[in-house]
Amino acid sequence: VLMIISAIYLIKMPFPDHRAKKETAEKSSAAAVAPQANAGKLDMAIFTLYGYIGMATFYLVSQWLAQYGEFVAGIPHESAIKLLSVYTAGSLTCVFVTAAFVKEVFSSAVAMIVYTFLSMMSLLIVCLFPTPMIVTGFAFIIGFAAAGGVLQIGATIMAMSFPNGKGKATGIFYTAGSLASFTIPLITAKLSKMGIASIMWFDLLIAIVGFVIALYIGYRQLQVRAAAKTSRVAATA
Repeated sequence: VLMIISAIYLIKMPFPDHRAKKETAEKSSAAAVAPQANAGKLDMAIFTLYGYIGMATFYLVSQWLAQYGEFVAGIPHESAIKLLSVYTAGSLTCVFVTAAFVKEVFSSAVAMIVYTFLSMMSLLIVCLFPTPMIVTGFAFIIGFAAAGGVLQIGATIMAMSFPNGKGKATGIFYTAGSLASFTIPLITAKLSKMGIASIMWFDLLIAIVGFVIALYIGYRQLQVRAAAKTSRVAATA
């Protein structure tokens, strides 16, 4: 029903004229590309890797959180299953926080860095101190930081970095995420033979890589802003 309502709403919405003159399109393209500090192949590879890392981080937790709580932290089975509800609550909370504060209070790149840092630190703590209380708090924080929209933030920044190929960029980003959904279960199945605790340590490694990537993306966004500021100064001079 919601999809039908959305479709009816979109039918009535105006869309940009894709038949505009070529000269206008070229000017708009040049204006859009210039502030992006010439994002290249390295950026494409970094964003693609982040698409994989971002999906892997929360997908792994969502699949193994209950087992980790039960067999590592010693939480009763009935309570361990409820950890997924706590995880979901954290995810939903982040959706509202992100919608309210991103771009109004801080940029998308800053949000990405903060969320990936929270994921990394929460995984480190739960690996070092797997107590029932820590694991319960971890379930909420990792749901908030890793599954509440950080992947979508990454996709948005990637699309902005490649204004002439937003659809292609988004497709590549989510394809990498799909590969994570396929490969992570294969990896964790082997790790589980060593012990479920090793799975969270593996996720911590993934989160560390994700945080480093987020820092790089944040640095590139600073370059973008600097280039945009220089362009505005040159235009008004």
